[in-house]
Amino acid sequence: MKKMILFMSLLLIIACSSDEKFSPTVVDTNYSIMLKDIKGNNLLDPTYDGSFSHQKIVLYEADANGKNTAVIYRKGSEIIRSVSIEGKTEYYIEIQGGSYIAPDRYIVYLSLPNGDLDKLEMKFKKKGHSTLKYEVYYNSKLIWREGDIDLGFVIIK
Repeated sequence: MKKMILFMSLLLIIACSSDEKFSPTVVDTNYSIMLKDIKGNNLLDPTYDGSFSHQKIVLYEADANGKNTAVIYRKGSEIIRSVSIEGKTEYYIEIQGGSYIAPDRYIVYLSLPNGDLDKLEMKFKKKGHSTLKYEVYYNSKLIWREGDIDLGFVIIK
């Protein structure tokens, strides 16, 4: 028994004396988009008469040049999320990365039932083992950059 305790103590001392620094992996590539009409109605809320059908909302992959393809990335209930805020349910589209286009960006295309096709681009950087977004674009317009607080965007349709 003494040998076992001595062995365990020695193992603990050796294991805890490592000089290697722990570097956790962080993958931060998510953001969300809420679609509203000019009156402020959530176009993803199925209880609203003028809302979009969730099954007709599609994210398409981009090709190696960043152009839209017919390859479905995700659609419908895979991307529509909801959250209850003060008793009211809000619906939004959750974007998780996208098609890998260049060493520093993901691009997806959002197809809506009204015929709109919107380009969503997220630029990211690698830090050690981590992938961190630093800019988000909607139809080539910068809508978020590193240091901004909110990662949820409202788009008026």
